[in-house]
Amino acid sequence: PNIDTYNFTAIHASFDLKMKNKTTVLGLMSGSSLDGLDACLAQFEKIGDMWAYHILESTTFPFPKDLASKLKNSPTLDAQSLLALDVTYGLWIAKNISSLVEHADLI
Repeated sequence: PNIDTYNFTAIHASFDLKMKNKTTVLGLMSGSSLDGLDACLAQFEKIGDMWAYHILESTTFPFPKDLASKLKNSPTLDAQSLLALDVTYGLWIAKNISSLVEHADLI
């Protein structure tokens, strides 16, 4: 199998082993367009032998122009600047995800 199939299979197997009858999952994705961070908060529930899901919240958090520019230019950064960007990006993600979780009334 190719690497994508292998990774999906490994993630899927891990997902099945760790889940009980009901769980809430946060999915995040950011593509090369640098338009923003897509987030989906979903609840999965096992009913018999089947899994059902319900999307609790989903949104796109647009990147601020300065952050998008830094991310676009990240391949040219030196190690220290790249580490600083990693922290900045991580904090930006955390702030936005916190607001999503609060809006879904999960905290």
